[in-house]
Amino acid sequence: MSEVRAFRATRYAISEAGSAHGVLDGLLSPPYDVISADQRRALLSAQPSNSVLLDLPLREAGEADGAQYTRTANTWSAWRKGGTLVDDETAQIYLYEEQPEVGNSIRGVFAGIPIGPYGRETGILRHESTLSGPKADRRALIAAVQANLSPVILLRAGGSSEFAAAADAVSESAPYASGRTPSGSAYKLWRLTPGSDHGAALLAWANGTDLVIADGHHRYETARDYAESGGLSTALGLIVESDRHAPALYATHRIVPAVDPSVLLAKLSASPLVLHHTASTSEQLIQRFADGAPTGAELEVGVVTHDGAALLKLDRAAISAALPGRSAAYQSLSVTALAVLIDQALGIDAAAATAGALRYVRGSAAAVESALNDPAPSAALLLHGERPEQVVAVAEAGETMPQKSTLFAPKPPTGLLFLAHEINRDL
Repeated sequence: MSEVRAFRATRYAISEAGSAHGVLDGLLSPPYDVISADQRRALLSAQPSNSVLLDLPLREAGEADGAQYTRTANTWSAWRKGGTLVDDETAQIYLYEEQPEVGNSIRGVFAGIPIGPYGRETGILRHESTLSGPKADRRALIAAVQANLSPVILLRAGGSSEFAAAADAVSESAPYASGRTPSGSAYKLWRLTPGSDHGAALLAWANGTDLVIADGHHRYETARDYAESGGLSTALGLIVESDRHAPALYATHRIVPAVDPSVLLAKLSASPLVLHHTASTSEQLIQRFADGAPTGAELEVGVVTHDGAALLKLDRAAISAALPGRSAAYQSLSVTALAVLIDQALGIDAAAATAGALRYVRGSAAAVESALNDPAPSAALLLHGERPEQVVAVAEAGETMPQKSTLFAPKPPTGLLFLAHEINRDL
């Protein structure tokens, strides 16, 4: 298994320690894949050196295809030469804490993670498959800038007591940086040398078992593709302690065609996978499947159409029987149960879903609104989010979840730390 290690971070030029609260805030941006065009403009209007300029390059009017990546590489170089960004003189790791306004806090370590095949060689496991489109953009960006601009987020299960002993001691000191993220979370960041007692303990914890990617499969696989062509075999990772401080895991709901809503409801309700169904309202189902809503032991799906709504209770035994050869962890997932139901009742299999037969919407209210306002008659299929430990179990079984299975929150903002390749080659 390859080694998680300290790295020389490239970071915004602020005080080395005990910096003023909030000094970094205006330079941070949400993850690139959730930023709207209006948000991007607002961030840069408020602070022209905001990290979104690096991590989300857009082609400007009149530019040739790919010019945005060259322009970003020039900006990256100019910021490093001009002092907007500085490089750590020695390899460090960074302890990170983030507390959202609502939901779970996360704690973990920024470090360099090994790049290579999933599995024993690297100790890095995946839990879902990726799409080619997003990787093409990230591949062009990493090749132009030769740096990792945002982290891969990984879950580390086990060893929570060892992590807490070191992290609690470190957190008694003044952080290197603190403030609020663009989403409103409170964050703190501490620098540690790998040779210090607490730094060594946290690195030993990070290297103690396999790490499961929670968010950033595209970034990891892009870094791996680039490494195979001569790029750095280390990437920027945030390794999260997942026993006590795992991020919350939310569902991504499905939108399906419903030319005849009553027929669709009848097909789903009559499926042998359904134990029973109960008439409901869209409002009741939005609340039941809202982010953070409590879930019971039963597998259930909410269906909302123009003609009515229903709550379906699924048969766990029947779902398991429909997934022979799959692990118990995979068979227990709400998202795989829904995939089996959609396939058997509506004829939409995995290939059809990949080809565009399904749409995906985050948030139960947004999913219902999207389905009911769709120009083509559609229905919303609502499901509950999985638990982080289920994701780890599926990955450890060597399996991948269906596409659009997971949404972890909170995610650290971009701009806290970067990893430049040329200063990390000899570590």
